[in-house]
Parts: sequence; structure tokens; C-alpha cells
Amino acid sequence: AAEKAKKKVEAKDKIAAMEKVFVKYDNDKDGFLNKKEVLKYALGEFKFKLPDDAADAIIRVLVEEKAKGVKKGDLQKLRVAVGIERERALDIKRKEERIAREQKLAVMKEELQKKIDAATKEVEACLERIGKVEAEAQPLPGKARTMSATEMVQAADELDVVVKDAREELARVRTTVTALIEDVDPELKNFVCGQKKGLEFTLQRGDPRLNKAQSTGTSFRGMADKKRADELAKLETLALGMLRYHQTQKQLTGEDLFAAIDTSKDDKIDAAEFAAFFKTCEKEPIKKQTKETKETKEGEQKEDEKKEAEGDAMKEEGVEAEVAVTQAPSEEDLARLFEHLDGENEGLSKEKFCSLVRVYMKVARDTVMTSDLSIKDSKTLRRLEVGEIVEVLAGPMKEGTVDVLRVRCKAMKDDLEGFTTLMGNQGSKFLEEGGSVWKVAGETILTQAFELDVADKDAKPRKMKVGELVEVREWARKEEKSGLMRMKCRCKADGAVGFVTTVGNQGTVFMQAV
Repeated sequence: AAEKAKKKVEAKDKIAAMEKVFVKYDNDKDGFLNKKEVLKYALGEFKFKLPDDAADAIIRVLVEEKAKGVKKGDLQKLRVAVGIERERALDIKRKEERIAREQKLAVMKEELQKKIDAATKEVEACLERIGKVEAEAQPLPGKARTMSATEMVQAADELDVVVKDAREELARVRTTVTALIEDVDPELKNFVCGQKKGLEFTLQRGDPRLNKAQSTGTSFRGMADKKRADELAKLETLALGMLRYHQTQKQLTGEDLFAAIDTSKDDKIDAAEFAAFFKTCEKEPIKKQTKETKETKEGEQKEDEKKEAEGDAMKEEGVEAEVAVTQAPSEEDLARLFEHLDGENEGLSKEKFCSLVRVYMKVARDTVMTSDLSIKDSKTLRRLEVGEIVEVLAGPMKEGTVDVLRVRCKAMKDDLEGFTTLMGNQGSKFLEEGGSVWKVAGETILTQAFELDVADKDAKPRKMKVGELVEVREWARKEEKSGLMRMKCRCKADGAVGFVTTVGNQGTVFMQAV
């Protein structure tokens, strides 16, 4: 009963409120709401400007024939009708806004698509550029045999430039792709993100491709360094051979040869003096034998006898002796070689030059060192042991009394100087080439300074691997602080020059003569 009474009270209140609203807009107090009052009602209660045609339609439905307007009892129906018209108007507005929004988004999407298309073209152009880099890098290893070291370095430099440019282009295009999402309407972000991810995925392939091309360039540069070292080694062998031949022919010491080349007498040889010497120096004849037409008879002779027989046959039947001389390196090659030998760009000092032209030989058969060239008129200084190393100071010179070739030399074992026989009158070799090339017998390091405790900030010690070959530049001498025997040498593998320990202070052998 209480609930029923409560609802009854609420209904009365609601009716009273509606009556109050009706009275509020019934300006003429005639108990009806005419069209003008209905329009005010819609605006006042719904904040909605009811269109005239809509107001007419409502009145036609709600107003009875000959009535002045909407009666009080139909106020709720009027409320519903105005609400419907308001929603209809809102629907129309929302539709217009939606259409306008869709049109705006379509324009924005079209503009974005243009940007995406432009970015796609940039991505494609970037990958095409990377493809050209790959095409430039791929054939390089195969060209190593036909290219000089200088050409190889130039090709590697050019590849580095195009790889660098391609990386910068890749980074720039990435920035362009990333910028596609900036200031994009939220409703278009999903569309743009999908396109952006696709382009970014495509660009990801660029990095490993460029890395591979760069790796090829690095490897090719390493091949160039090795080839340069090989080329310089061949040039050095040729040039030093010509220097030593001239020295032998003129019977010069290393100091005499230095003085002959140092025409400016400033105690150093510059590049011009070095190159000028090879134009006028004594050049070793080269004999070439050409067999015209001869088939040698094969028998059951031993290989050495067969070669000797073939040689005799060539001399007897159809041999022409073509005599030429050793050709000096080109001026360009001499300039490269001098730069390599000079190192510090200060010119070749007498000490450095003499270390280059030194000739070391290994004792092949038991012999002796004497005080003079003449065997009969000299005294024996000491015996030379097989395997011992000597430095040739002068010669070879012919010893007239017994018709043998002799050299003035210094035993590296004890610095004793004297004369010894190079070759006997029966062709027996007492000395053979050797002693200038050593191999690593135990792992050690190559340093720029003779003293181990002198650190060079610009050059780290180079590890020397067992079996690696080096050429002697300065013979081993004791480093007083550590007691180590240290030798200056040049690594055959890469041309590096520095000092190595030959024998440790406990007698450990690190280097051995080959």
C-alpha cells in the first residue's frame, strides 16, 4: 500500500510538472499550444530549433480538428514528437558530418598514398643502388691476379666510397619512411603503419648486403697489401741484386758503394740519387739458350746424366746464345721501392743502406778463415764450421795461385774478419747463399724499438708466428737491460720492419737461420 501510495504521489508530481511546463509556454493562456508556442517549447526544453515543416507536421497529427493547438493532455505526445524531430535532425547532421569526414579522410589518404608511393620509389632506388654496389664488389677477388697492388688499393678505395654513399642513402630513406607516420590522423594510422612496416622490412635487406660488399672490399684491400708486399719484395730483390752486382764488379765495400750513390755528399741517399744510380750501374749479363730443332734421345741414363747429355747436345747442335743484361726497374717502381726502404722519409743513411746491401752466406763445407787473399802467404785465423754464417765484405775475388774464388768476410759468430774460399777449382762450394733469411722458431713479437721497454704509442707490437720468414736488416746484438739478443728484420709476409729477439737471456732460441 505504501509503495502504491508512493507511486501515486510521484505520478501526481510528474503531472504537476508537466502542467507547469505547459503553462510556461501557453503564453495566451487559452489552454492550447499553437505553432508559435510549440516552436518556443522545442527551443526552451530541447534546445532545438524545430523546423517549420516539422512543426506543421506535428500539429497536423496532434491537434484535433478546429482546435486552437496542442492541448494540455497531449503534452507528452508533443514531447515525444519534438524529441523524434530533434533526433532526425541530429541524424542528418551526423550523416553530413560523417560524409564530410569521409571526404576529408579520403583526401588525406590520397595525399598520404602519394607520400607512400614516393617513399616506395626511394626504397626501390636505394636497393637498386645497393645492387650496383654489389655488382662492383663481387668481381674484385677475381681481378686480383691481373691488377697491380696500386690498382687494387684504388679499386678498394672506390668501393669504400660507394658503400659509404649507399649507407648514407639507406639511412636517409629510413628517415623518410619513419616520417610517414608523423602528424597522421588517428583513423589513418593503421593504414600508414602497415605500409611503413612493409617498407622498413624491405630496407632491412640493405644492411647485410652492404656489410658483405664492405667485407669484400676489406678482404680485397688485404689482398692488395699482400700483393704490394710481394711486388716490393720482388723489386727489392732485383734492385739489391743490381746493387750487389755493381759492388762486386767494382770491388767496392758497402761504404764505398754508398759514397758512389750519394753524389750530393750529404751523408744520405735521396730518391733522385737512388734512381739515377740504376741508369749507369754495371748490369749483369743474362744468357738465354734457344734450341732450334733437336729431339734428344732418351735412354736409361740417370736424370742428372740425361740433363748433362741434353745440354751437351744443345751446345753441339743448334744453340744460339742470346746475351742481354738485367733491366732496371721503372722510375715509378724505383720511387715506390725507395719510399718503402726509406720508411721515415729522411733519406737512406749510410747505416741503413749498408744493412740493405749486406750479403750473408752459410758455410756449406768445412773450411778456414785466413788473414789474406793469398792462401799461401796468409795465416789461418780459425776454422769455419758448417752452418756458420758469415757476412761478405768484398769479393768474390780470384786467388791466382790455386785458381779459386775467395771473399773477404766477417764471421757473425765472433765478428772475426778475414778471407775464405767461396768456390774451389773443382767447383766445390764452401759457401752458399743463406743467413739473410731466418724463420721464427718460437712465438715472439716484432717491435719498432730495439729496447723492449721503449713503448711506441702509434705502433703496437706485431705477433710473430712459428715458421714465419724474415730478412735480416741488422745482425743480432745484445740488449743490455734485458740480456736478450735482438735483430732488426723485415717480415716477408707483409713487409713489416722492426726488431725481434733471436735468443733469450736463458738461451731460448726464438729465431733460426734458414
